[in-house]
Amino acid sequence: MLAETCRKARSAHPDLQMDETAFATHLAKCGAPLGPSEERMELHAGDLYLCCAAIAGGPDAVKKLR
Repeated sequence: MLAETCRKARSAHPDLQMDETAFATHLAKCGAPLGPSEERMELHAGDLYLCCAAIAGGPDAVKKLR
């Protein structure tokens, strides 16, 4: 399920480059459900991906948040 969440998150922001491991770590730190209840989190996977990229210092992600 984690791989599917990462795929959906990347598809929401295909112009941003985020390491999948870094994104998974970010999800875990945020307390995102990574088990059977993951479907609820997938609704916001794109937003979480964008925030993670911005936190990592991605200038394109920071511009999107402004």
